[in-house]
Amino acid sequence: MPNILVIKHGAFGDFVQALGCLRAIRKHHPSDRITLMTTAPFEALARASGYVDDVYIDVRPKWYKIGAWVKLRGWLNAQNFAFVYDLQNSKRTSVYFELFSPVPDWNGIVKAASYSVEDGPARKAKHVFQALVDQLSVASITPITPDDLSWIEADISSFNLPARYVLVAAGCSAKHPAKRWPVDRYAQLCVQFVAKGITPVLLGTNDEADVNTAIKAVCPEAIDLTGHTTLFQIAVMARGAVAAVGNDTGPIQMIGPTGCKTLGLYPGFSNPARHGPLGANVTTIQRHTMADITLDQVWHQVSRACGLV
Repeated sequence: MPNILVIKHGAFGDFVQALGCLRAIRKHHPSDRITLMTTAPFEALARASGYVDDVYIDVRPKWYKIGAWVKLRGWLNAQNFAFVYDLQNSKRTSVYFELFSPVPDWNGIVKAASYSVEDGPARKAKHVFQALVDQLSVASITPITPDDLSWIEADISSFNLPARYVLVAAGCSAKHPAKRWPVDRYAQLCVQFVAKGITPVLLGTNDEADVNTAIKAVCPEAIDLTGHTTLFQIAVMARGAVAAVGNDTGPIQMIGPTGCKTLGLYPGFSNPARHGPLGANVTTIQRHTMADITLDQVWHQVSRACGLV
């Protein structure tokens, strides 16, 4: 039984978008053993998908950690991989190519690879998912469609969600405050939802508690689930939501593929055309700054998605 290696480290949105590619690789190698090389945050998601047989956690050693590199090289060559699909296509994974002796069949941007793809401006202009689809087609893996995450299961009964609710992801990484739409506008948006009989459900980690606390102070009817949801639970909640709205966050990346009517808000320096969430019902609004996105613009998009206009 041949051993197959797939490399995909992250980031989160890119990993979720690569799940459709993992599914296609699994279908292409139904009887082979597939190992995913990734980072710790994505292990549970990868294992639950059923698309891989094993997960190898790559600690991504610093360049000066000679012992770690020797250990990694030994592991890579001991597995006797027959084929490597490099879905990360980074400088690091190009170095991993050089660690093999002999080099197995390899699909990626490494020029010396047996199934190489050009890493030029045309590829970098595509959505990351489409770039991977085109890459895998060189290795005769087609067709590939986004994964709808329908295999994700989670218990959400303890949240006691109402019949009509909208998911709201008003936060984002503290490192990127410019990606946040003003909290007062999220609060007013939630008030408008309540007036239409739709309960806002606030998502986020404890690092974003201040944002959701401010929203709930203005809209007490909102359900604040800050720090109480897993990504799996968010995907399940998305299936029953009338819509979702949020910034460039992990929850929005999980919600979009489920088919939920999703609106993502982006500043000018972001690139939703390349990194935006997948999904048949995903739309985006992008302006120079997040403050340039008006409440009316967001309400028009979301209310239309919910069938309120």
